[in-house]
Amino acid sequence: MAFVRTNLNPLGKKTSDSHIRAVAAACNITWDEAFRELSEEAFRQKDTSWDVKVIEKVLLNHGFTAGKVTVTKGSKRPTVEGFANEHPDYVCVLRISGYYLACAYGNYVDIEDYGYASLYKYWYKKI
Repeated sequence: MAFVRTNLNPLGKKTSDSHIRAVAAACNITWDEAFRELSEEAFRQKDTSWDVKVIEKVLLNHGFTAGKVTVTKGSKRPTVEGFANEHPDYVCVLRISGYYLACAYGNYVDIEDYGYASLYKYWYKKI
């Protein structure tokens, strides 16, 4: 499986919008729709649109389930690439350190290749 370079920002900007791009890709909605949903939920929660609880609520509304990354003593966190390879039957939003990206069919998509990055949280839906 592989990294797929994709920028769903309608102006092609590489701004601090990884959470918007990831939600848009995973939910199969436009960047504008993801921005609107995240902004409205952030307003309801009185938080920022990139807060984990805001993103989680939007994803749960789209039928995703929160996954848990379990790290046993002496082992390492899974990487984005490893997780994507092991879960080709999921569409996901993955949270790495301060960043979000999407994966599906064993591929992970974003503007940069973060396949090496450690996974902290994920939300998934069976394909």
